[in-house]
Amino acid sequence: MQPPPRKVKVTQELKTTHTEQLTRLHLKHQTECDLLEDMRTYSQKKAALERDYAQALQKLANQYLKRDWPGIKPDDQRTDYRNVYGVWRAYLEGTVQVTQSRLFVSENYKNEISDPAKTVRLYKEQQLKKVRPLLHTVCIELQVSYMISGNEKWTINVEKQGSYNIKLDQWISIY
Repeated sequence: MQPPPRKVKVTQELKTTHTEQLTRLHLKHQTECDLLEDMRTYSQKKAALERDYAQALQKLANQYLKRDWPGIKPDDQRTDYRNVYGVWRAYLEGTVQVTQSRLFVSENYKNEISDPAKTVRLYKEQQLKKVRPLLHTVCIELQVSYMISGNEKWTINVEKQGSYNIKLDQWISIY
């Protein structure tokens, strides 16, 4: 058999609840920022890989395009698709065009995902810095309001106003 639950002061329960909420808020914020940073890093690395691949493929295709094939005139190579050499040259030219579009896409991918993800993460961090102290203040004001309401037998006399401020300051510093 379990012992009966302990009676906890409501102010202590409020303080615990607010601490848990602030911790969860910070954890959620940190998780979202980590996800944004992962997205940004992934997009940068993917763009770099795409760019490297496209550059290497373009270099390879250009090397083979520079070759002269025996018995083929340079002007015939582009219009005559009845032989293997003409088809091969058209394939290589198409590869060069595809690599150029890949280079453009990799740069665009980096600009469209990586940079905005960084901006959003910085904005979220800035918003948290603004909101967290406000939320903390609201939590303290709620607890003080509860104490003042008389539920914790908190009395304020005009003579004891200084002691109230001292107790409140001590209580806030503990939080």
